[in-house]
Amino acid sequence: MKKFKFYKFSGWLWSVFALVDIANMFVTKNWSSFSEVLMDFAFASLCFYINSLEEINESLEQTIQRKNKIGF
Repeated sequence: MKKFKFYKFSGWLWSVFALVDIANMFVTKNWSSFSEVLMDFAFASLCFYINSLEEINESLEQTIQRKNKIGF
């Protein structure tokens, strides 16, 4: 699980970037940068998705290794 911290960290980092962009939009009243917010959230969700796939893959590999030890 520790090797997937990069994807989780990246997801949270992109989420923070999106929140900063939202705050910047409200302060500057520049609503044209809304696409940047959507892109930041898209990158964040992609990082979280990759993280979940990697965790599922690791869990399946551990299950297969346990079954091979038992003899199934």
